[in-house]
Amino acid sequence: MNFDDLKEITVLYVEDEDILRDNIADMLQDVCKGVFTASNGEEGYKLFVEKQDHINVIISDIQMPRLSGIEMSKKIREKSLNIPIIITTAFSDAKYLYDSINAGIDAYTEKPVDMMHLLQTIQKALLPFAQQQALLKQAYTDKLTGLNNRAALSLALEKNVHTGLMIMDIDEFKVINDLYGTETGNFVLKEFAQFLTLNKKNNWDLYRIGSDEFTFLIHEHANNKSCEKIIQKLLEKLKTYYIYQHTLDIKINLNMTIGISLEEENILETADVALRRAKETKQHYMLYSSDLSYKKVYENDIQWIHRVDIALKTNNIIPFFQPIVDKNKNIVKYECLMRLREEGKYYSPVFFLETAKKNKTYKDLTMIMLNNIFDIMQRFPQYDFSINLSHIDITNKEIVTYIMTNLTERNLGSRIIFEILEDEGLEDKEQFNHFVTVAKEIGAKIAIDDFGTGYSNFNYLLELKPDIIKIDGSLIENIHKDENAYAITEAIVSFSQRLGIETITEFVHSEEVYETLKTLNIDNFQGYYFGEPVPENKLK
Repeated sequence: MNFDDLKEITVLYVEDEDILRDNIADMLQDVCKGVFTASNGEEGYKLFVEKQDHINVIISDIQMPRLSGIEMSKKIREKSLNIPIIITTAFSDAKYLYDSINAGIDAYTEKPVDMMHLLQTIQKALLPFAQQQALLKQAYTDKLTGLNNRAALSLALEKNVHTGLMIMDIDEFKVINDLYGTETGNFVLKEFAQFLTLNKKNNWDLYRIGSDEFTFLIHEHANNKSCEKIIQKLLEKLKTYYIYQHTLDIKINLNMTIGISLEEENILETADVALRRAKETKQHYMLYSSDLSYKKVYENDIQWIHRVDIALKTNNIIPFFQPIVDKNKNIVKYECLMRLREEGKYYSPVFFLETAKKNKTYKDLTMIMLNNIFDIMQRFPQYDFSINLSHIDITNKEIVTYIMTNLTERNLGSRIIFEILEDEGLEDKEQFNHFVTVAKEIGAKIAIDDFGTGYSNFNYLLELKPDIIKIDGSLIENIHKDENAYAITEAIVSFSQRLGIETITEFVHSEEVYETLKTLNIDNFQGYYFGEPVPENKLK
């Protein structure tokens, strides 16, 4: 008989006869991974409670001092329904059989114990549990990387034996995934999972909890200083790490942002807060602290709701304008950007726009911005102006009607450009396509904003046929020294030119970046190098 499948199991063997217990345990030890022994039911139960995560099957005598095998099994079943229990007995009385069934016994074998029969009984008893474990493993395993998944993390967090948690998010993963395809994206995820596996500490568990999010669950004493030291070492290794894709013959470099929490409660949520804050402030990592608490976020929201309400009532929601220039640095158009004016200071929408969406003042902000922009356009007829619209705007009939009516009555349609994030257009294609059709009928142009950070799907360009694409600043920022960014931008520009689509690069911040971009034959440029956003009274 083949008992290889028993090599990885650990047995709890409970028997009050010393000689028999030692003999059977020795023989089990030759076949199995490990054997725990107990001399009575009470000792056996305590050992199970202590070692249950390591025990795969229980073998027990029935009649024992202090606690019988039947009573022990009943208590164990209160703790776990998922471990097979085998009874060894010299009794064939129907009452014992009845009691065994009621106690949740899975199998029994008669004394004197025949070792071959016992091993076969173990195999049979383990089979349904092995099948169940295989299903559980499938449920708790990420299919792509083979790592434990988010469900497994939730299960581990319930045990509350961790001391810290670290979430790692691959920066701009969508650029890779959507430019090179999901097959390459999946390859990158698997390789990155291997990188994290090789660089994790022995007592840290690794999980994949989202598309491009991974988590280390820490099981050792940890403090801010020790975590920072490990993170810095990991980020340093990542600087020289790259993934080589043989089919495309490309090297892919990765960056990541990390959120860490050492909190005793809500550790996953607080690590996620730290991650989001790190992204907002463009830091490589952030440790959660009380400064980032939910309470403070709520208090901040309440404060901004009040400030937005005052600004709306006092006409202090105003447009700023950032120049867009041609190859000779001549201003050809302006992008309109919302600002909240308060006591001589101007605040970007990053401070209040998401809060406004939750508070339902978002529509009021949009309407007052549109009205101000249309008025200013009439005062500056020499320029085109671009306006950012969200999915909320283009699916709101009142806003769309207001836009189309004003543009038609004021004869501004041919000078307006609607900038839309590429992923916004995919949320509701039918309504989005309707808006595009109506806008183009009055001469307006459509621009896809931040191209290169979202879906970045060239098929999407073929379907949508925008007039302009604005290449995102994440590709432009280091294009003068980043070969991958240059290659991606070059591909976007080439494809756009073939379709007759105008290209604009954002976040141009230096002469060096500008000169590099000119080699790509880009149409127009935008960034602080040419001018920061200014109010109407500073328009040229």
